[in-house]
Amino acid sequence: EVFYTLQLRMPEEARPSVGSALRLHCRLEHLGATVGCGECGALGRRCLSASVLRWPSALTLGTNRTDADQQKMSSAFHSQLTLSIPDGPTYDLRGVAVQQGDIVRSGHYTAYTCVLDRTWYHCNEASKPREVNK
Repeated sequence: EVFYTLQLRMPEEARPSVGSALRLHCRLEHLGATVGCGECGALGRRCLSASVLRWPSALTLGTNRTDADQQKMSSAFHSQLTLSIPDGPTYDLRGVAVQQGDIVRSGHYTAYTCVLDRTWYHCNEASKPREVNK
């Protein structure tokens, strides 16, 4: 499978989620006024949309948490333990990497990982992994 990370923008809403970020990523976006085609001269609107032709068996998502001024957004990104893609597969959440710090270019990273028995651990190089509640 040639699919690495699907990079998502943070939706501008009170409680952004993985589902709303996927909807934002795949929506039809109008790019401006009517323009002429450089090859055939036909007039039309320019639009942009993204889609996934074939979903991978393991999905890795990244989020862009910066605003227009390249400042880190402080809103939390909410996710369920299961993500169901309309007309696609269902994914179980297995891990989350968290960047702690006030700016995007530096900070400390920790991770939450889920093992096969559905036990979650908080991992940090400063200490041993510790079990956490869901």
